Amino acid sequence: MKTQFTFFMLIFALVLAACTPAAPIQPERATGTPPSFSSAQDDQTETEGDFPRPEVAWNHDPNTLIISGTFCCGFTTPLVPLNYIPDFQVWGDGRYVWVVYSSDNTSRQVMQGQLTEEQLTTLLQKMVDTGFFGWEDRYANEMVADLADKCMTVHLESASKTVCEYAEGAPEAFHTFYNNFAKGNEVAGTEYLPTQGFLTAIEYGRLARPISEDDIIWPNEKLFSLATVVEEGQWVEGEALLLAWQAVNKDPWGGTVTDGTVFYGVAIQIPGLSMNQPVVKAP
Repeated sequence: MKTQFTFFMLIFALVLAACTPAAPIQPERATGTPPSFSSAQDDQTETEGDFPRPEVAWNHDPNTLIISGTFCCGFTTPLVPLNYIPDFQVWGDGRYVWVVYSSDNTSRQVMQGQLTEEQLTTLLQKMVDTGFFGWEDRYANEMVADLADKCMTVHLESASKTVCEYAEGAPEAFHTFYNNFAKGNEVAGTEYLPTQGFLTAIEYGRLARPISEDDIIWPNEKLFSLATVVEEGQWVEGEALLLAWQAVNKDPWGGTVTDGTVFYGVAIQIPGLSMNQPVVKAP
């Protein structure tokens, strides 16, 4: 157990500095007709001002991240930063992934959609015209403790910019853009399902009560014992991946499974999607 504790405290120390609690996000508004974005944020647009106005041109490579927003994880258990997926991410080809939290912030659903080039151009132009690239790098109220920064990053070909807020102080337009992206920008979305992930587990102790219908059961005989991944983790696919994915989406702050005898806390890191990428290369 000493080795196990040391291993997870090391993970915690490495990722804690990068993390803040994700704010509750209202369910996405999926529609059948792609929005035009012509007026959703017009009140945030400035036509004059002495601030940088980079050209709205970006790398269209589908593996290049263009826009992202993170709000994680504050003072938490070691598994929370591993499970955290940025509140929204947009890649060069317009692929769009955002995370919808329940109203009480106890569960999440990861959604995916597609922005057209015109839609992405409109969104980026509004950010440029509002002065995003001239905002301060960080706004903070240091009187508040135990949070981390809420950050939004944009990468254009001629400029990149990250703006962060700790507790309060950022322009109102920062919150407007962040919240709209985190809600899906009215883009029609479907549920995201991973195909591969890196599984990590912590043993919480023996089950001291009868199994309930709310428990997620891990079938040791059909899959493998989670005790074997406590120390070093393991890449998983198929049923093992989907069970772990179900557990962490049900409770991103403390997803658990049981094999009927022992409770385990689990984390699943998705390559190319999770904020903290696995340190072990995929097979």
